[in-house]
Amino acid sequence: MAEPGKYDYLNILKGWFERDLGRYARWDRDVELVAIERDGTVRINIFTEVHRFAISAGPSSSGRRSGYLGCTAQARKPRAGEDWARGNDLHDGPCEEATWVGILGDIISYEMVRVHKDENRKVGARGVGIVDSRADVPIATDGPIEGTVSVEAAAAAEAKYEQLKGT
Repeated sequence: MAEPGKYDYLNILKGWFERDLGRYARWDRDVELVAIERDGTVRINIFTEVHRFAISAGPSSSGRRSGYLGCTAQARKPRAGEDWARGNDLHDGPCEEATWVGILGDIISYEMVRVHKDENRKVGARGVGIVDSRADVPIATDGPIEGTVSVEAAAAAEAKYEQLKGT
């Protein structure tokens, strides 16, 4: 238990973690408690497949009443040809819920992967598929493609729209 006048950073982090991540993650299973320091600072690690996220909460060096909350990301292994693991500072600020939410957002965006887009891919009302724009014929599909039009038909519709807009 925290001393009077001190924040209980461990229980603050645990409460936010269980509330926001508890559907699929468990504090006792998925969090590595690294340290609880004399001043009450708590350091934890959470891991994904390729990164370690080090989160720390404790008293603020600037005297902020709510304390400090911050996170860093580090690759779990170095890239080929490098002998260090890359990392970055993520969101930080006062030990408040808004900072915690910012950290969660940074972790999600840090883990996202690029979606490679195919310019020939059309989205229909009930499916996605590849359309040969020369013939407006599906080549491959996950289901029916509705609402696809040829390039010529789209250009004609756009010209008609511009014409009507001008009147």
